[in-house]
Amino acid sequence: MSWTNPDRFIECADGCRNLCIMNYSLQGRSDPVFFVIENSSGISITKNAPRDAQLADKKIAYAILLARQSPTTLPSGVRGWGSRSPLADFVLDFFNEVNPMYRFAIYGKGGIGKSTTCASLSCAFAEMGYKVLQVGCDPKADSTLYLHGGERISSILEVLKKKKDDAELEDLVHGGYKGIYCAECGGPTPGLGCAGRGIGAAFEALEERSAFDILEPDIVLYDVLGDVVCGGFAMPIREGYADQVYIVTSGENMSIYAAANIAVAVENFRERGYASLGGVILNRRNVPDEREKVETLCRDIHTEIAADLPRDDRVSRAETEKKPVLEAYPDSDYAAAIRQLAEHMIRKGVDHHE
Repeated sequence: MSWTNPDRFIECADGCRNLCIMNYSLQGRSDPVFFVIENSSGISITKNAPRDAQLADKKIAYAILLARQSPTTLPSGVRGWGSRSPLADFVLDFFNEVNPMYRFAIYGKGGIGKSTTCASLSCAFAEMGYKVLQVGCDPKADSTLYLHGGERISSILEVLKKKKDDAELEDLVHGGYKGIYCAECGGPTPGLGCAGRGIGAAFEALEERSAFDILEPDIVLYDVLGDVVCGGFAMPIREGYADQVYIVTSGENMSIYAAANIAVAVENFRERGYASLGGVILNRRNVPDEREKVETLCRDIHTEIAADLPRDDRVSRAETEKKPVLEAYPDSDYAAAIRQLAEHMIRKGVDHHE
């Protein structure tokens, strides 16, 4: 047998060796994981995970590695490959367990606070221990701005323009606050090209690089401009990327009008087996009869108010500080409402794997 990193092994009194499979993170936020790989020369331990054995962050396992080539006694819970390598089978089975995945698209009229809501939700889900991927689907490419201290990340379309087929997954997806995976689709040069097609190209680039298989997010949030719901901007629901849609609105007439149009698009796609409407997120502007207006909208589109987010000046103060609200003002009323919304979305969520 050949071993790498032998310092990771602890000799046992019975001649066996214990191997600790530790937390794994693509961004290097925790200790590396060691995989048991069987090949023609025996069993080896490697840091390079085969694609079908990627790990979720919080998984920890202790596997017993027998020092003999043909063990006669197997540890409890380990099923073997004949008399050759029971551990390799055991480890791959353990780490191939499928975790729940919730995929949400957050739509809303431009300027309604959709990106702030989406980034705040990412923070809330991360606080709950979930691995989060946020994908900005707006040509401005500013959805994840405050998850990076106010610094813009390169959009997928910018990277593809420069590197073309040489672009790697790590060029397209960046780690942000609390380890949240961040990607920005971006858009064409103003006045040239179609932003909707740009979103399609960005999604295809993520698919081609097996982003979801490699990152294995528990939560995927798509932050989508909802002033128009053309083919490109409808991709998260039209192509089956999201399972539920939440619409951000205030009580202002134009915001309600845009929300109603988005709901019509969601209903059309739901009839084809795509995403369903999860609810409406009321982001208050403190206009007269605001709650009543949004309740009327919900009755018309057959849904409910999933959250009532208060108008809070600490949201704009957090932006001035270039931080997400849940980092800058974790005890604010707004942060509490966002956390309640995150819990509601999980409770009412649709597991993509089911």
